[in-house]
Amino acid sequence: MQLNCSGVAEEYMIQFDGDAFDNPILQIHPPADKTVEVMSVDGNGLSIRQQEDDTGAGQACGFKVLLTATGDFTFDLAFACSELQRVNAGWGQGLVIRIPVEDKAGTVVTFGWTTTINSGPELLIAREVPLRPVQSEYIRRSYDFSDGTLRVQRDGERFDFSVIQKGESTTVESLAIGRQKIGNIEVAFTRQKSGNAPATYLVKNLAFKSPNKIERTILESRRQIWWTPVAASVLFLLIGLAIRRQLMLVETQTN
Repeated sequence: MQLNCSGVAEEYMIQFDGDAFDNPILQIHPPADKTVEVMSVDGNGLSIRQQEDDTGAGQACGFKVLLTATGDFTFDLAFACSELQRVNAGWGQGLVIRIPVEDKAGTVVTFGWTTTINSGPELLIAREVPLRPVQSEYIRRSYDFSDGTLRVQRDGERFDFSVIQKGESTTVESLAIGRQKIGNIEVAFTRQKSGNAPATYLVKNLAFKSPNKIERTILESRRQIWWTPVAASVLFLLIGLAIRRQLMLVETQTN
């Protein structure tokens, strides 16, 4: 794993080709039940393999990037998804990048590759506002994706969501959210109590850069206590999507 940082315009790059579990920039949360999920690191990257269903509590696994920034920034996550089928029940599953914004409403920005019982795999873009749910927004985009990079870039108050494949970048959505400081970015591979589908991911590298100073979060302990609120936040996202689908169904039947 490599880490680069240089100049006034700072950039951190992590190549998942070694022992990610000891990198001081990452806080890894391994699977709770290794019989249904396997997380490993080798020369190809960080591999996550999920089986069809889970007899446990449906807890997500993943990692947190212990960096924060104010103002403009770019976050890239390069990965391959060789398998992600539609779930059999529940709200859905997939890979999600979650960026907490330190505003009064507790906004969380989400970009991911997910599937539901009715659709997918497809791109998910979301603005979650737990303290003001009516302001939450969930957007799905059909896309031909299996190997590439998901990019979240803030320019002023605008968040741009892009997909990079074979050197070509396509912006799929833009949202005006704000310039407040962001918290630690989280990457989650979600699971449910039941209804899960097989999924296989390979995370190759990530990059976080900003024209401003990037701050590191120093933890007294790298134990995985942070994942409880993250799992709850992912659950909030999935419930929001389920409610939105139900409202759309009712509207269709009414018309």
